[in-house]
Amino acid sequence: MLRPDPKIEPKIWKKILFWGIILVYGGVFLYYSMTSLSIPSRTKEFGWKQDYGFDKWEEGPYGEYRWSKKGAGYTQTIEKPFVIIPVIASHPDLEKNPLDVKVFFSEDPFKKGQPLEEFKIRENKWMMRAYYFPQYLGKDIFFSFKVSRTWNPLKTLGLPDPRNLGIGVAKAHFRDEIGEEGIGFYGWEDIRKFPFRWTSDRAMMEFNTNKDEILIPVSAGNPDVKERPVLVKIKVIRDQESVKSNIRLEDNLWHEVRINLGEKVLWKKFVIHFEVSRTWRPIDFGIGEDRRELGIKVGKIE
Repeated sequence: MLRPDPKIEPKIWKKILFWGIILVYGGVFLYYSMTSLSIPSRTKEFGWKQDYGFDKWEEGPYGEYRWSKKGAGYTQTIEKPFVIIPVIASHPDLEKNPLDVKVFFSEDPFKKGQPLEEFKIRENKWMMRAYYFPQYLGKDIFFSFKVSRTWNPLKTLGLPDPRNLGIGVAKAHFRDEIGEEGIGFYGWEDIRKFPFRWTSDRAMMEFNTNKDEILIPVSAGNPDVKERPVLVKIKVIRDQESVKSNIRLEDNLWHEVRINLGEKVLWKKFVIHFEVSRTWRPIDFGIGEDRRELGIKVGKIE
C-alpha cells in the first residue's frame, strides 16, 4: 500500500492553509467594501473629513499651514463663493528648476478629481490661488495637490529636518466679494495715457454693467510671442451661467475682446475670469530686475 511521503504532506497543508487565509480575508474585505461598513459609506454617514499626505500644522504669515508630500489632499467646506488658498514652496533651486503643481477637486474624495489648474512656483514666496465656487456653497469639496518633486532639507542642506517636502498649503480664506480690484492682478500702470494691469497666470474680478455686451482690451507683452503665441481663456460668470471667449495673441499689439452677454439676460454683477497659457518674467529676457510672473495686460473694461 502506498503511504504519503511525510516530507511532502506538510508542504501541501501549508499551501492549503495559506490560500485559505487569503480567501477568508479577501472575502471579509470585499464584504466591508460593498456594505455600509466601507470607508466611503462611513465617511458619508458620520461626516468624516478625508485628509492625507500632509504633515502637522505650523504657524505662518497667512495663518496655519501644512507641508505636503508629493501628493496630498483634504476636505474643505465652501463657506463663501470666493476661495483663496495660500501656497508656498521652499526648494532651494526653484530659480533654475521651477516646481510644477497640479490641483484637482471632487465632491467625492474616493473618486478621481477634476483638474482645477496647473501652475509653476519659481520663488520661495507665498502665492494666492483663488477659485470661484458659488455652486458649492455649504458643501464639502475635496482638494488634492500633486507636485513634480519634493526635497529633503537634511539630505540637501544638512538641516535638522528629514522630511520630504512638497508645498506648504495654508488654511483657505473665504470672501463674498472681490470687487473690480479682483485677485491675481498687479497694480495699475499707465503708458501713453492708457491704463492697464498685468495678470498673473490666472486672475478674476467682479464687474458691473447694464449693457448686454462688454469690451475687454488685452495685450501680450512676451518678447517671444511671435514664436510662441499666448492663448487666453476668458470666462464671464454669474451663478450657474457663463459665457466663454478665447483669443490667441501672436503679437504685442492691443486687441479688443467683445463678449455678448445675451439679450434675454442683462446681468448687473458678474465675475470675469482670465486664464493665460503661459507667463514670462522680464528679468529672464534681460529687461531690468522685474521678477514678476506676468500673464497679459488688461485695460479698462467697458
